[in-house]
Amino acid sequence: MQEAAGRCIAESVGTKQICTALGLQISGGNYTLTNELRTKSQLIYHCPPNYYPYPDSSRLCLAGTWKPTPTSQQTCMMIECPDPHVLEQGTVYPVEEKYYVGQETYYECSSGYTLRGPEFRVCQSSGKWNGTTPICIQEDTGASRNGMTYDTDDMVTYSCKNNLILVGSRERVCQENGQWTGREPACYYKYTYDTAQDVSEAFGASIKTTLTELKPEDTPKGRKIRIPKNGTLNIYIAIDVSGSISKEDFLNAKKAVTKLITKVSSFSVNPNYEILFFSATIIEIVNINLFFGAEKPTLDHVRQKLESFQLEEGTDDLGTDLDGAFARIRERMAWIKQNTNKGFVDQRHVIIVFTDGGFNSGGSPKDTVAQIKHMVYHNQDGRLDEENRKNYLDIYVFAIGSNIFDADLIPLTAPERSKDQHYFRLDRIEKLEHAFGDIIVKKVKSIHWHPDFDLKKRQGQGVLEFYDYDVVLLKLTEGLKLSSEVRPICIPCTQATSDALKLVGVSTCRQQEERLLNKEIEKLTFLTVSPNSVKEKDVRAKFSSQRPGCIAQAKYAYGVPDDVTLAVTDNFICTGGMTPNIDYISCKGDSGGAVFKEYENRVIQVAVVSWGVHDMCQNAGDMPFSNQTSRDFHINLFRVASFLKDILDYLPN
Repeated sequence: MQEAAGRCIAESVGTKQICTALGLQISGGNYTLTNELRTKSQLIYHCPPNYYPYPDSSRLCLAGTWKPTPTSQQTCMMIECPDPHVLEQGTVYPVEEKYYVGQETYYECSSGYTLRGPEFRVCQSSGKWNGTTPICIQEDTGASRNGMTYDTDDMVTYSCKNNLILVGSRERVCQENGQWTGREPACYYKYTYDTAQDVSEAFGASIKTTLTELKPEDTPKGRKIRIPKNGTLNIYIAIDVSGSISKEDFLNAKKAVTKLITKVSSFSVNPNYEILFFSATIIEIVNINLFFGAEKPTLDHVRQKLESFQLEEGTDDLGTDLDGAFARIRERMAWIKQNTNKGFVDQRHVIIVFTDGGFNSGGSPKDTVAQIKHMVYHNQDGRLDEENRKNYLDIYVFAIGSNIFDADLIPLTAPERSKDQHYFRLDRIEKLEHAFGDIIVKKVKSIHWHPDFDLKKRQGQGVLEFYDYDVVLLKLTEGLKLSSEVRPICIPCTQATSDALKLVGVSTCRQQEERLLNKEIEKLTFLTVSPNSVKEKDVRAKFSSQRPGCIAQAKYAYGVPDDVTLAVTDNFICTGGMTPNIDYISCKGDSGGAVFKEYENRVIQVAVVSWGVHDMCQNAGDMPFSNQTSRDFHINLFRVASFLKDILDYLPN
């Protein structure tokens, strides 16, 4: 029997029905099948680079019928980028009806307005414009957006036209520091996907923030990481293995998760893991409850359990019970809360979900996710404290495939209005293994700790964590490529710094320090890194008669005795406070960064960011100002110059 092109033929093969391949060809491309022409097989269209399949990207064989039903000839069309005309009080050139891959736009502001952001942008093969969205700021005004001035607490709402998908914050609020809450929104076509590099940068920056908030517990040789105040990091991973997932996708998902947990371990962090696979049923691979027993599973055990798990052959599981996956995670969290008593409030929770789309079994997980948030957002007194507790829960969703239900998945992420990206769209899951492989850490050949660094050295004197000599040198396996974004910096007690300071002949460390740091108040700068930018923080370091009053505020830090000099030795430079200027303050994640001074157009590093009195960043973004008692302490490199010289002279090329 012959059917018209594009229709499916229901044939009896045992108890199954199969679909036909007639009329499914795509002009300019090809297609693959996840399970030949059998029920539950997914047909996925493929196009050359810079093109996408139209009108459909995939089809599913259900009882001998393709869904969606083919109605027109499939073809490969060139990828477009969304309309770049977003400026008020500005102009975008050239003016085109559509913008295709490789096209460049130029942005210009009207008279009296200043462009903030890139002047040029290029449409990329992912369907996204490179760089950030520029805005026109009215000169000599406060915070503004698109040429309009906004006051503190004013809110803006974003939407996308022409059925484009909004990814980012739908609402943003203007803060006192002139920054907007949340993440910059963007409009995506249904064929717009994040690249492996996008994931590596955005997810890497976000998860790295969580991991670097952990503080060292033991000495460097046996270094472990813990949450402050004896907290715990719990990571829950849920992987979609419903019928539309091919065997190859399943194997790639296992590889990606294995790569991820291995990368997490490179931080020496030792989290608890819950790993489950879900379709219409929930299959638990690693139970997080076991980590609270007498014999805690090792990382090797987790990897072995993940590697050995195989999908059963011959199942026709078409369901996707995403709510069941979140419900299992909620149950595990409730068990932890019940069995750790008040210790639950000091635990961080990271939920990572990989799914090929929405859900067709078990209903919406929205209420279950709300219950998870409600559980975490209560403080130790049992009161709801979302503002301070939201940093204890991250929910990441990796939407993967050719048919993604964004509207269902985006609301499941957390925290809401976070500056970090928690939702990602990928067309192929194999991108994740590459993305996770490139995030978090540079490849390090050797690590050299200062020999006098000992975190527990003064616990007997009331100093919970002693950060004196908190400096380490890393030798990378390969050199960094110098560019406008990666530049060398002068360090103390070198001939290059002597020349930069215009000291005649061979100078001493003392002479260089006296030339650079000779005032009671010295303006210094360090950097803070967010997912989309690097910003400078200007601070005033207090020396001589100004220093005692600065370091006295260390008494407000957790684990510092009344005699603050036991914790703040002469090796520290003190910044922060509100006089003579209101300083910026460091955030978690800034530690280890260079503190530098500009001297006659040369940049010279004088210190390394170490620790601070208060965490001022939870509700203020990445550029918070100091208050009366907040202070930061930085390791003075002039005090550890002999260590640097010994190691740098010792290291082979």
